[in-house]
Parts: sequence; structure tokens; C-alpha cells
Amino acid sequence: MHAQVEKSMKSKVFESRLEILSMYVVMAMWCVGIFIAIFAPIDILEKAPLLKTYVNQILRLISSEGKLGSQSNFPQVTQLYYALLVWTIPFFFIISHSWMMTRVAKDRDGLLFKERLSMANKVWLILLLPIWVAFIYFASLNHGGDTRLVSFGASRWALGLFGIAFPLGVAAMMAVIAFSVRRVFFGDKYE
Repeated sequence: MHAQVEKSMKSKVFESRLEILSMYVVMAMWCVGIFIAIFAPIDILEKAPLLKTYVNQILRLISSEGKLGSQSNFPQVTQLYYALLVWTIPFFFIISHSWMMTRVAKDRDGLLFKERLSMANKVWLILLLPIWVAFIYFASLNHGGDTRLVSFGASRWALGLFGIAFPLGVAAMMAVIAFSVRRVFFGDKYE
């Protein structure tokens, strides 16, 4: 086990300070989000008009239909939680993209990580782009209700611990799209 840890440390998956800083920012914001999800009063936005203004501004960006929190037992807490965690998306993007850049030509199992992409591979990646964009769209339609896997709308603990999956999924797909476009249109240079 010790050799495996040393090997992963030497692989330099996250080399730059920006990547390490991004991980700390995400963890800090997630901890604040967990605290909000668990301890914030049900009517937090009614009690704090400044927070309500902030959440309403952010909801225009992340929930075009205004349904965020509509299926939750605690809609104002859900809205505040996601209004905070939306700021983790750029940091998750940095982490995801950096990880993908380190995997090229090392893990050749996936299409994205081949050392050289053939024309057929490039066409295939271009055809996958709309699917990845659709994933971002549907992840942004999160209404705060329960899913098959997690009861986001019924449990504050589930919202706090697992609600970060939505911004993570959006950022990861954005990173996949950016990485694919970079590999297809700007060549196979990845260093």
C-alpha cells in the first residue's frame, strides 16, 4: 500500500499551485455548503433579505426555469446551497482539465487519452459534443428534488454531502468538451 501512495505522489497529477488551490477552495466551499444545508433555518431567505437578493440573482444564471428547490422540503436552503456551490464550477473545471492533461498517452484505454487521434477518432469526438452539452443542460435543470440515488429533497444531510455532484458534473462535462475541442482542432500537443 505504501508503494502505491508513493507512486501516486510521484506521478504529479496536480502539479501547479493553481490546481492545489482549486482543491482547497472546493473543499472549503463544500464544507460551508454542508453547514448551510444542515443548520440553516428553513426560511433563511426570508430572514436575510440580502441573501435573498443574492440567491435571486444567481438563480437567473443557473436555473433558467426558476424551478431550483421547487421539489425540495426546504426550498430556500436548497437555493442558497446551490447559489454558493455554483462558484465551485470554475475550480472543478481546473481540477478536471488538469487531470485529463496528465492522463494523455499514459492511460490509452479511452478515446480522449490516446496519444494520437485518427480522423475517425476526431469525427467521433465531434459527434459526442452535443451529448456532453445536453448533459450540462439537464444537470442545470436540477429542481432540488429526490433522485433514484439520493434524497436531495427530503434529507438535509444528503443535500449537503451529495449536492455537490451537480456542479461537479457540469464542470467535468465542460472540461471534457474543452479537452475534446483542444485535441480535435488544435492537434495532439498536450504538454
